[in-house]
Amino acid sequence: VAARRCHASPIRSCARMSALHHMVDTDEENDVATVDLTADDDVDTAMPEEYATHATMQETNVWDSLATSNGYRDQVWTLLQILLANNDVVAMFIASEQIATWCQSRDGKCYKDVLRRAGVLQVMVKVVVSLEGRAGNRELCDALFRALAETVYDERANAEAAARYGLLLVAGRYLSRMSCDDPLAEHVLCVVNNVIGMSQETHALLEEANIIPLLVKFAGSSRTSYAEGAQQIATAALANLSNNHGMRGLLISSGAVQVLALELQQYRSEEEEEVVRQPSVSYMQALSAVVKIVGGSSNMGRIELHPSCNRGCEEQQVYSFRVDGDRSSACYTGDAVEMVLDRRSVEWMLDYFKASVDGRSYPAGTSIYGTAWKVALSMACIARGGARNRALLVEAGAWELLCDALATPSKDAQDQPLTDLHVVTAMRLLLRADDEVLWSRQRLLKHPRAEHVLSRLAQIAANTAMPLPARHGAATVLNTWDRAWAVERLLWLAVYKPCHKNQVAGPQRLHGTMVRNIMNQYMLLGGGRVGCQQITANVAG
Repeated sequence: VAARRCHASPIRSCARMSALHHMVDTDEENDVATVDLTADDDVDTAMPEEYATHATMQETNVWDSLATSNGYRDQVWTLLQILLANNDVVAMFIASEQIATWCQSRDGKCYKDVLRRAGVLQVMVKVVVSLEGRAGNRELCDALFRALAETVYDERANAEAAARYGLLLVAGRYLSRMSCDDPLAEHVLCVVNNVIGMSQETHALLEEANIIPLLVKFAGSSRTSYAEGAQQIATAALANLSNNHGMRGLLISSGAVQVLALELQQYRSEEEEEVVRQPSVSYMQALSAVVKIVGGSSNMGRIELHPSCNRGCEEQQVYSFRVDGDRSSACYTGDAVEMVLDRRSVEWMLDYFKASVDGRSYPAGTSIYGTAWKVALSMACIARGGARNRALLVEAGAWELLCDALATPSKDAQDQPLTDLHVVTAMRLLLRADDEVLWSRQRLLKHPRAEHVLSRLAQIAANTAMPLPARHGAATVLNTWDRAWAVERLLWLAVYKPCHKNQVAGPQRLHGTMVRNIMNQYMLLGGGRVGCQQITANVAG
């Protein structure tokens, strides 16, 4: 089958590769495809001297450290020789398919680590580079990019390593020569999306590779049977880039918001009462990206700062960005200070957040699995957009979901600080008015794990390893909920208590504006963990 699909250069060793093709069997017990190295006497088991540096790129004893009981060493060694030779197209095609199969198996995490440490990942990138100027290798390129996409998927170390080897640069060159309906574009875009989605450190290479305008081009392509998959992946890549605030300027200047806004207009407005049970994948990806790009402005929510806010009702629409089906705003210049979402979009975002915390796909029945901290960032940006958005979030159950997220540990330990940061930020932004504080208290008291949530907030505030914005946000939420009222009460007494007649002249009272600052610092020092009786005793002393 592989030989029939591959329309490439002539085969130099048909007998050898035919034997290798028949060696690929399925091990039903381990659910992986294995290669029996002893089945072909023509296979040279000695690693060529000039390629030895690839096999020991990271560790000199990499082969000894591999699990030989599962055949990892011999299998990877064989594939590495095939890719390094770079002269037998069918063999390289089979090797690429084998790598993709390994990465999708139950032992995929182990294989991905081995492929990076053994140098196979670096060699695959070099082979893709060498194929740029060679005609008639589309099937092989497609197989290699699919193998690369599987190798870096959900593996941060592999994604960062692939970016260092130049994978984003070569992917940008490939995409620049492709039309939107090119079948190869889907796997190339998948590689780009998987790399930039796993590590924001790779985003620094995007401007040099000129990838953002290419993503915008593919995301805005017309819907055809060939282009739809590429369009959805490009939209997902833009959503991943929107998680990095440093990319906001490039996304705006590249016209990403205008392209994504077209996806938001695929439904009629909410006023027309169109029944949509769940959104499409492209709608959710576009919504996630737009709310973070538009809501990430430093002036968002500060309507009084916009120059047109006092010029009349007609001109006030200039600074408002709307998300409401086919009535959504079609353009964005970066100066909006208000963002208004319809109810169903808010509810869908909360459904997406709940699914990401529970580890379920959303929309249901798709292969899209959200990351909790990324969806929490979207919720924080929606809350920043205005009081109407905050009211819709609270009515739809945002407080319960945020508390659940704070009480549920992340599957990836490296994501836990980001989850805590954006969940706490969303909580803080939902507490901007007195009535919002009252609603939040009522919902917190009803939460079955209320004490655990408060304890987690206290831990975040006192944890010096956490980002400072997360610690300040947690301290603000705790103080807003009067978590340490026994201490704050004494400070307010110091503000309003009458002066004693024999008191020495000078600064005699604590200024009221200092109370909240003192309480925030108190929380950062661990005050949220101390019992009320102990707090009162310490302060009185």
